[in-house]
Amino acid sequence: MRKLLGENVRKARIAKQLTQQQLAEKVHVSTLAISNIERGQSWPSVDTLEYMLSVLELRPYELLLDTSNDPMMPVKQVTQMQNAINLVFKNNISSTIDNSKNNADSTSTDSINKNFSVTHHSK
Repeated sequence: MRKLLGENVRKARIAKQLTQQQLAEKVHVSTLAISNIERGQSWPSVDTLEYMLSVLELRPYELLLDTSNDPMMPVKQVTQMQNAINLVFKNNISSTIDNSKNNADSTSTDSINKNFSVTHHSK
């Protein structure tokens, strides 16, 4: 995975017509650090990664897309990621709605019980 990330950093850097030195200056690391990242010898720190994404105008997932064998691979991978994200959000929204309904039902039941209890005892 490190090699894939490095290859994608290199491709993006070249597409932006930046040298390793220019990218290094923009992301506040040494040229050696950029070289090591591009060759898959080291991982960038989170801060360096954030700077790289900004400078190279990439989204995080684009650094992990494998386009080496299949020119349609990015489309397939993005579609798979979108489907996974949609599923996660759908499940989270459904569970949030269910929790809200349960909380509302519970709150209503509690209110009714309290009111009944107060009304029943006061007679």
